[in-house]
Amino acid sequence: MAMTDPDGYERAITLVGMVVNELRQQCTDLESVLERRDELINALPGLADAKGLELGGLPPDAVVDAASALRCRELLARA
Repeated sequence: MAMTDPDGYERAITLVGMVVNELRQQCTDLESVLERRDELINALPGLADAKGLELGGLPPDAVVDAASALRCRELLARA
């Protein structure tokens, strides 16, 4: 994606970062990360809009899943 759609890649990285920051603030264990999935998928368009961002065709579930995977790896690294 970085090679074929650099703007889309940058947008994806920014959105994933936004969601992972939300997860860092709210989720201190794996279970809480997984519990927030549906809520964040539904909230992502509004969260992005509030920050002046657009999804630009990126599927909200893919963005949330990428952020959740990152947060889960962080939590597992601490264990």
